[in-house]
Amino acid sequence: MGRTAQSVSRFFSLRKKKQNDWAFPEELCRRFTLAEIRAATQCFDRTLVIGEGGFGRVYKGRIKVDGDEDRIDVVAIKRLSRDSVQGVPAFRAEVQLLCQLRHPNLISLVGFCQENGERIIVYDYMPNGTLSDYLLDPSNIKNKDPFPLTWKQRLKICIGVARSIHYLHAGVKHAVIHRAVKCSSVLLDQNLVPKLSDFGLSKMGPPVLSNALIKLTSRIFGTIGYLAPEYAMFGQLTEKSDVYSFGMVLLEVLCAKSVSREIFECVERGETFPAIIDPFLIGKVAPDCLRKFMIIAMRCGRPAGAERPTMGEVQVELECALELQERADTVKQLNELRTSASTSLAPLPAHDMEDYTYQNISFSETNEIICNRCIVMGRTAQSVSRFFSLRKKKQKDWAFPEELCRRFTLAEISAATQCFDQTLCIGESVFGTVYKGRIKVDGDADRKDVVAIKRLSGDSIQGVCEFRAEVQLLCQLRHPNLISLVGFCQENGDCFIVYDYVPNGTLSDYLFDPSNIKNKDPFPLTWKQRLKICIGVARSIHYLHAGVKHAVIHRDIKCSIILLDQNLVPKLSGFALSKMGPPVLSNPLIKLNLPVSGTIGYLDPEYVSSGQLTEKSDVFSFGMVLFDVLCAKTYAKLLIESPDGSVIFPDMIDPFLKGKVAPDCLKKIMNIAVRCLHLRGAERPTMGEVQVELEYAMELQERADAVKQLKELGTSASTSLAPPLPAHDMEDYTYENISFSEINETFYA
Repeated sequence: MGRTAQSVSRFFSLRKKKQNDWAFPEELCRRFTLAEIRAATQCFDRTLVIGEGGFGRVYKGRIKVDGDEDRIDVVAIKRLSRDSVQGVPAFRAEVQLLCQLRHPNLISLVGFCQENGERIIVYDYMPNGTLSDYLLDPSNIKNKDPFPLTWKQRLKICIGVARSIHYLHAGVKHAVIHRAVKCSSVLLDQNLVPKLSDFGLSKMGPPVLSNALIKLTSRIFGTIGYLAPEYAMFGQLTEKSDVYSFGMVLLEVLCAKSVSREIFECVERGETFPAIIDPFLIGKVAPDCLRKFMIIAMRCGRPAGAERPTMGEVQVELECALELQERADTVKQLNELRTSASTSLAPLPAHDMEDYTYQNISFSETNEIICNRCIVMGRTAQSVSRFFSLRKKKQKDWAFPEELCRRFTLAEISAATQCFDQTLCIGESVFGTVYKGRIKVDGDADRKDVVAIKRLSGDSIQGVCEFRAEVQLLCQLRHPNLISLVGFCQENGDCFIVYDYVPNGTLSDYLFDPSNIKNKDPFPLTWKQRLKICIGVARSIHYLHAGVKHAVIHRDIKCSIILLDQNLVPKLSGFALSKMGPPVLSNPLIKLNLPVSGTIGYLDPEYVSSGQLTEKSDVFSFGMVLFDVLCAKTYAKLLIESPDGSVIFPDMIDPFLKGKVAPDCLKKIMNIAVRCLHLRGAERPTMGEVQVELEYAMELQERADAVKQLKELGTSASTSLAPPLPAHDMEDYTYENISFSEINETFYA
């Protein structure tokens, strides 16, 4: 297919070379200079940014590609973050693979740049963004003409993506497993032709065979909601892992809802097929086509990989589904023309045709698959229960399934921390000391990841239980707002937990202790930054409460266990005190016969007084976090400063935020906080409700800011089309019409 398939094998072997600046056959791929890249992006102008991710930023640029002085191509330029260690292998994987593969439904590589520590990949520019934009986030769509996508457009996109994955699995000598098939990886060109992208996580399997298997010893990578169960649980990566992910894409195409959150929430509310189908499609999809499409999605989503079809079968079945749709539309048009009073032979447009009905379709099997899928949120929920049972084993050196989590040797830990050098200490707690270190994770001798290594205090008996709790839980859970576990070590009486390193410290550093902040740029945090952080934390807690079969109650939610990555994305940590409840139900209860554990100021009154721990205990703690975020002071400090209750809202609000928070948004936030802090747990909202309300608060803030900017521009003496005023230049909001009595009463209750 353009380049010989055997060359994939030859150049993938370059990944194993033990050298920093890797050799590369430049005759296969254009190597740009850094000067050319800078010129193309106008020195990485932020206004040209069209996307961001864990890899870095993507810029729209114009560059000379073929040496023709008069021709400058529009390209997408992905720049690897300098501090992203993980991104280096991803960079190499993409370049080495994409320069070999050619398919009309794969993103085309234009070239790359490796110079002065910079690593950059240049692709063809796709003007219509991603399939995810059209289905899940229309606000990102640049070309509004084809929105919403018709059913035939969606089917053709699915067929194109299926062809590209089939080519990866069967069109080269060594099957390539993509490992990140999802709607946001499907780019759309000017004609809505799909182009599969994001090859940073791809793996090459054995020579093409049915269900070729790779046993991975590295960490699990991928996106929650799309991970095949056997890969998430056991690290077994096969071609059928991509088939499972593609099945989830089919569901999103049909429902215009994300499999990781929205479809789960629909099922949680009791909504099932056909109610969760995209309303725009209801009546537009022919019954036979819908039946065929759902069968394909169900087969792709089967729990056992061996029971899933190959991508070749999926491609053929989707083409058959499109044929069924076109045949039904043609028959329907002819029938309607016959019964029409008009004798004109002009065919009726699709939107004028009578809707299809679905009375004769059984949705029971599809709904069963969907309900089972909602139990599997990243890792199978049953596995949480299975491995949590290890806590009950009465043995000193506990058994642990190492295939689920990397087990380091003490020698590796000692080398990573330079024999526990105190200058590398980045934190201390009742558990022990946390060090920043560099360690080999995936066996690549040239790659050492920056990690955080937590060392258990030798004299802490309670700490051993906490150590086990964290390792057993975190190796099972995957969520973008939870801290990621790299591995652990238990040797010679020493216990260690190794996490991803999160460079921006904790939320409490930014709110209460600025002296600890390493990156001063985002300090103080703006109101929108704080809101986004709260939304991310709410999502992670909602996942713990509702995304696994047995609800996990965190029990120690506070600002100091909310870590912030380089993009200020929050990562919930501190799982040492976590408890597993009964199967997910509204407000499940655990009666603890143990001393109350947690942090003063964040403890649920019901838990303190009775030892009864529920999901609503976490809700109370999160309500206190909302107060912290709004006031930039802990509850304890506020009480010390105002023991008589003389300092009240709005005076308690962080001075940096006064006038910056829109009144409707502030009202909504205070209402959420007051509800979270009800003395009775039954009267508190669920974390799912809190998440939705916070997202609405963000919408209120953005709407108010937009209206305010328009008003201020309209009253300006200038009629120029200058860009909107930055937020700090806008006139402050006022709060005369807000009643603070309820929040003050709640705060001092």
